[in-house]
Amino acid sequence: MKSILVVEDDRCLRMGIVSVLLKENYDVSEANTGLEALRQIKTRVFDAVLLDVKLPGVSGIEILKEIKGSTPHTQCVLMSVYVTTEIVIEAMRLGACDFLIKPFSLDELKLRIRDVFEGKKRKFTIAT
Repeated sequence: MKSILVVEDDRCLRMGIVSVLLKENYDVSEANTGLEALRQIKTRVFDAVLLDVKLPGVSGIEILKEIKGSTPHTQCVLMSVYVTTEIVIEAMRLGACDFLIKPFSLDELKLRIRDVFEGKKRKFTIAT
């Protein structure tokens, strides 16, 4: 069973994501702050991390750096409502495999996570 850490400070969104992923038969853990996420990734290796960019305490970009420095095979999908070309480029440069722009549908989430585990690559474009 694939393990996923969901790092999202919006409680309602986090609960919705966790619920959908549990129904898809993933082993799901959750964190609502960057510091909580860092504690979890230091004690457990996850197959994937779904990571909000804007978090209290430690940013999603900083967490991505930590994950890729310690467990480079962990697949990281970043998500944010605050999207700039620079943020997406930085995330991809640091090793993120996908980027979800909020709001996204839970069906889109399921598809993206499935694609991550099947090794499907996405082409990234940002409309300006």
